[in-house]
Amino acid sequence: MKYILIDTSSYENENFNFNNGYLKIIESLCERGDLKLLTHKIIDHEIKSHILERVANFKSSINNLKYESNIFYNQASYEILKAFNEEWFSENGLLGYNTFCKTSKPITLENKSEDLDAMVDDYINKQPPFGSGNKKHEFPDSIILKALSSFEITPDEDSLYIISSDSDWIKYAKKYSITAFESIYSFMSNVMSEDEQNLIYTDAVEKWIEKPKNKTTIETLLTQKLSEYIQNLHYYDYDDLDDSSGINEIYNIECIYFNKSKKELSFQVDIDCQIKYLLSYNDFDNATYDREDGVYYNVEYVRKQFDDSTCGVAVISLKYELGNNNHIYIKDISDIEVFQLNEDDFHYTLLEPEYNDYDYL
Repeated sequence: MKYILIDTSSYENENFNFNNGYLKIIESLCERGDLKLLTHKIIDHEIKSHILERVANFKSSINNLKYESNIFYNQASYEILKAFNEEWFSENGLLGYNTFCKTSKPITLENKSEDLDAMVDDYINKQPPFGSGNKKHEFPDSIILKALSSFEITPDEDSLYIISSDSDWIKYAKKYSITAFESIYSFMSNVMSEDEQNLIYTDAVEKWIEKPKNKTTIETLLTQKLSEYIQNLHYYDYDDLDDSSGINEIYNIECIYFNKSKKELSFQVDIDCQIKYLLSYNDFDNATYDREDGVYYNVEYVRKQFDDSTCGVAVISLKYELGNNNHIYIKDISDIEVFQLNEDDFHYTLLEPEYNDYDYL
């Protein structure tokens, strides 16, 4: 089993965003049983206090805005600022973290009585996490890391990791031969399997598609592929095709391939389509062919109206970049690699023919 201890600084680097992003991925991996998350009472306290501190800062900003916008007194924008509810924001600010803990079920590290003596010795000898830094922060760090050193794992079966951007934590990990990473992305990229890493690329694509402009671009390209699909379906048997089909919905986004060196990825998406088009053609299959005259008789001009819905799958390739914060940013669409509907024949209504008994000469 893989055990990870995430420093408060790493939670802060993720902006305490427990609803999506890398912390949501950690939650999912813990829920699936691929990871065991470690924590400490100090980390729990720091996360909660930092979230509430942000709410307090937000309240201060709102108060400043109220003062600046009093020129709009009794107007809607000013009334919205007046209605700011600090208690509501505090409860909802903590809700994501509480849900994260409920789902990931972290193991709380405990300190033993002998940890205090060991911590004092490290302080005197300036051993990690002590150094020339701020003692206010070094003592809580030492308490957490001493509890970690007492946590027992089975060496042949288990692995222990630290995720922290704090150099003192990194030094501590090195001293005690614990593998440390400066970000969740680095941990995922170096430790987790490809299937598990797909989660971070899936998350990036989902965020990208949430933006209306990008969603519209994807739907436009898929609609073009749908039109080509219908044309190819009736390539040999139509004279006139009036197509107004479209994409109703795209869902179940999942990354299925990524290439870190080339900064490429491919994702699969389910599509729900509205099939709506009019097909007009001369029905030679049901006409009479006179071999002697070499002509078709009673050729009917058929008009079929297709109006149905179906679903299918598409695979889309993208280019991406890795930002300074180790988050993945989609650049542009490279290609739609696969477009396949679940049905080839759609239900149709046979319209009244424009004319009958047509002699085709």
